[in-house]
Amino acid sequence: MRNRLVLAGVVAILIVSVVLFGRGVIDHLRMLWYQHACLTYESVPGEAAYDETGRAKLAAPLVPQCWTNFYTAYSPPGFRSTGTVFLHSLRTPTGGAERLVALDILGRRPGGITLQSRVFRPGSLFDKPTELTALMMVGFFSRDGKDIPPATVYLGVTDPKNPSHFTFDVSSPAGRSTINGWLGDDDTLLLE
Repeated sequence: MRNRLVLAGVVAILIVSVVLFGRGVIDHLRMLWYQHACLTYESVPGEAAYDETGRAKLAAPLVPQCWTNFYTAYSPPGFRSTGTVFLHSLRTPTGGAERLVALDILGRRPGGITLQSRVFRPGSLFDKPTELTALMMVGFFSRDGKDIPPATVYLGVTDPKNPSHFTFDVSSPAGRSTINGWLGDDDTLLLE
């Protein structure tokens, strides 16, 4: 009889724990699933992420669903993007710490195209992911300070020889150029 009471007590505690904490555990595991999909996301080389020229014929902004799901789970209600240029894991140059890195286009502003970089320390079973840096920058200036002409920005790819480096291309009537991106030890992105 006593064993049955102990067993009933343990079962009751488990049921109460699942009811009280189950939703949070499920949400955390779902976020870790989305995080994994983002860390391992592979873009299609040569595909446009953002197009102002109309030549790439994008039906909608190219934002990976795993990235939308991850960031919405991390910080409801999510974010706005007119195209995700880069989404993958990179490693810091000296420490080799893995980071989830995303580079999104927010749109055009005077002077160029506005980019938003976000760098996360990945979460684990016991820790939530942590957003380490979120920087907005206006990129792709013309040398004379005037607006650049309409441009197409292509999806970025990781550098197989350097785990802290990625590249993406920008095309405009002036030509096509490659932009280099590096994750620094201070968890910020440098674009050149």
